[in-house]
Amino acid sequence: MNMKFTRTICAIAVCIATCLGIVSCDSKQNDPELKYRQQILNAFVYANDMAEDLTIEYLGANYDIIYDFIAGTADVTIQGLRLPGNKQYPTITLTAVPFTIDDNGSRVLEGSNMPVAVEGFATAPVFSAFKLTVADRYFTNDYKLTPNISEAKYYSPQISILFTIDGHYRVVSSLPGQVFTGTTVTTDSEGKSFSNSDPTYVLTLDMETKTGNLTINGAKFIQNMPEMTMTFPNIPFTVSNNGTVTLQKADPIIPTIGGTPFSAFPISNFKAVYTLTTGMTLDFVCTKKNQETGLSETYSVSADLPFFDKN
Repeated sequence: MNMKFTRTICAIAVCIATCLGIVSCDSKQNDPELKYRQQILNAFVYANDMAEDLTIEYLGANYDIIYDFIAGTADVTIQGLRLPGNKQYPTITLTAVPFTIDDNGSRVLEGSNMPVAVEGFATAPVFSAFKLTVADRYFTNDYKLTPNISEAKYYSPQISILFTIDGHYRVVSSLPGQVFTGTTVTTDSEGKSFSNSDPTYVLTLDMETKTGNLTINGAKFIQNMPEMTMTFPNIPFTVSNNGTVTLQKADPIIPTIGGTPFSAFPISNFKAVYTLTTGMTLDFVCTKKNQETGLSETYSVSADLPFFDKN
């Protein structure tokens, strides 16, 4: 490997230095080495027994990843993995998982039937398929995306972890919280629309209650509405085997502002589809009630919140 390629890899790695811990970086031509460590802690797990149609969902899996940028492989150690039927694997290590960096800058770790080491088990499970995708995303103090790491306040990576064990169990995993940005479009009853790209959406999932809270920073659905931070609480969600989280509630949701219910803007027909690899779309109906006249105005709201620029 020539020095030019090694330096290029080092330059790419510098961009993710704040989220990855340096294991070693040696750009000597004779023995180049560049390894970085990333930890994904307290991830949620959706595990489905595809034969018996049994599912468990919980919080608390950890992933310890060592990227070898020279070899183009990564070692992944999984801690706290549980499967339906009371199967538990305290620690599993997958070695030399091939990884690439795609056009979006995501690190994509993917392989099948890879070497696996399991502590305390004579027979290791077979990872029939494994795919882990991570894209670094940095936000300022007001939750705005920024390419400038030095001004970043929050790190909210795109993370999708999908794998199949023994051809029998399907596992979907990611962080229970995520930040989304994009474009929100509001359409009134006369067909007039208002578009806004300022709001930032923060989603948190509760694996025990199977509900999510969606907080909108800078919410502004119509032109004369002041910007505010509001939360849509306790929205039921489901997780699918393909890595999609669907939040849906037909009954009215009373948003809260500063923890206080705001009944003047009830939300109905709410549906959000969060795909772990690409982002989230959502639709709902917002009703604006005039407390003095008792009259109401209804607006349809849609938001397209991709992780990556579609252009």
